Amino acid sequence: KAKPEVEKLQSGGEAAFSGTATTNDKFAQPGDYILHVTANDYSGVGGGGFQWCWTTAMVKVSVTP
Repeated sequence: KAKPEVEKLQSGGEAAFSGTATTNDKFAQPGDYILHVTANDYSGVGGGGFQWCWTTAMVKVSVTP
């Protein structure tokens, strides 16, 4: 189960975070995997039509038996 942490790194004002984002993953066999992760607040028109605030990351996961 993945649970990303959120923290304010730099800003001129206050920031508050609530809620969590989680995922459960099952891998067919042990090994190293690279996952492409996207986080999006869907604040644009139609709730996802325009990605106003988003980020991506490549995450290496090592699965052991």
